[in-house]
Amino acid sequence: MITKNQLIKKLNDSRITFQLHEHEALFTVKDSEKKRGSIEGIHTKNLFLKNKKKEYFLFSCEEKQSVDIKKLSKSLVLGNLSFAKEVALKEYLNITPGSVTPFGLLNDIEKEINKITDFFHTNFHVEISNKNEKIKNVIKSTNFDNLKNMENKNSFFEKSEYSDFFRSGKTKQWENELNQNQKNLIEQSCNNQMIELEYL
Repeated sequence: MITKNQLIKKLNDSRITFQLHEHEALFTVKDSEKKRGSIEGIHTKNLFLKNKKKEYFLFSCEEKQSVDIKKLSKSLVLGNLSFAKEVALKEYLNITPGSVTPFGLLNDIEKEINKITDFFHTNFHVEISNKNEKIKNVIKSTNFDNLKNMENKNSFFEKSEYSDFFRSGKTKQWENELNQNQKNLIEQSCNNQMIELEYL
């Protein structure tokens, strides 16, 4: 998943001028207006929607625009649209309510896997039947919680006699696991990469 520093690097590499403003989650246009103060520009709101086929869409519009979900569904010919659940927002875009942004599309794992399958199809003529369904199953079966449950049930041969192969899944736990000499050695060897990935 893309980090804040990686996103900033992408913007800089693309020579996109921007200003960074950090804030807590905002759930309404009124919240946004209070927080942003006099920041200029066109301000938007972003809606994460789904249809009955469990296809997901990120819809952006000017914040003052009234959105009729039924009319939107009809005009886009996507079937009946409704707001997607929080779990889907986390699964597909790795973001939480109150922070929905088009930048979340950079975390769209399904889209990235599609790029891989398209590459094999174009270059090696590999056909994958029921591709979309299989991709969804791959994403679901390899998420952290599922792998942790599999380890608890069946174990993995990579597991050492001292610890589980999969840890808690919480960030920065290495700070509690490594001694100071180990931390210093890693930081000296990988300082730039650790800063980019927000370990430091």
